[in-house]
Amino acid sequence: MICVIDRTLSCLDHFSPTPKQLLKLTGLLVEAAADWIELSETAFLSMQTLPKGGKYILRLKTQENRSKYPMFERFVCRELSQSESGKQVTAEITMNSIHESYTLAKYREYGLIRVRGMDDILLENFDSAFGRLRKIFSGGIELCPTNRFGCASAIATEWALADRGTSVVTSLCGIGGFAAFEEVVMALRYARLRKVGKNYPMFPAIGRLMEEIPGIKIPGNKPILGNGIFAVESGIHVDGIVKQPKSYAPFPPEDIGQKHTIVLGKQSGKGSIIYKLQERNLRMTRDEILRLLISVKKFSIKKNRAITDGEFVVLAEEVLAGRGCAT
Repeated sequence: MICVIDRTLSCLDHFSPTPKQLLKLTGLLVEAAADWIELSETAFLSMQTLPKGGKYILRLKTQENRSKYPMFERFVCRELSQSESGKQVTAEITMNSIHESYTLAKYREYGLIRVRGMDDILLENFDSAFGRLRKIFSGGIELCPTNRFGCASAIATEWALADRGTSVVTSLCGIGGFAAFEEVVMALRYARLRKVGKNYPMFPAIGRLMEEIPGIKIPGNKPILGNGIFAVESGIHVDGIVKQPKSYAPFPPEDIGQKHTIVLGKQSGKGSIIYKLQERNLRMTRDEILRLLISVKKFSIKKNRAITDGEFVVLAEEVLAGRGCAT
């Protein structure tokens, strides 16, 4: 079984989220089926309670603090002593490069470790590199790749694909410089290795909350959470989506709480205009549709952006008004 650990709640302390925000985000992670949810001591003390249905890991500042939190099953701590590792506490080890893998030999007696870093592993034969890690350390490894080269989500996914009994550590939107939870879980879902058939209608709410708490601006083209990833402007693509939507997206937008949207701009075609008119129960002749298409393109070029639905209605009304003048 592939285990996905989310560490978002241990990355938010300096953003000072409210208890209500933390509880809401934790609840959404439970809904999204994170196998374990990691939080900091500061976050837990702010929340004072944990939503039901989740399994939780507490990040300790020092291993001596463990006795303060008997309600937790698991903990993680940097550079834990060997005598404590593998019971309830996972030792987090930083490995800046795959070429440092030999250093794992000194942790052979540990039952479980978390390897943080290794962001250059895709520069190597990563299948061989993963095997080398397994050979050096026979215990449990939670891989927590960092994102210095923008590859953390790919590394986490490849690690999980290489060993279906492994654990990966992620964070929402990749906050803190880690693999993005939403990208990894969707990649594994469609590889049919984890939660096959599960949908994630909570992702838009998660995106809004991540923009609210740490102030992240999620780009419209951000995989999974971007609100524009199913927006289409090009005429031929619009025609294809209307006729056969499965041929133009890797998965249905409804799986992540979104839908296809048709955007009008300088790349639009006649099919886009017809689609938008049908949405508003407006009828035009072929010549009127062509005139409206020209108006849409000119307006988009003038504004140097796509046009809004409100602007489209105004342009359509102008064309329809011209019909009256012609008669």
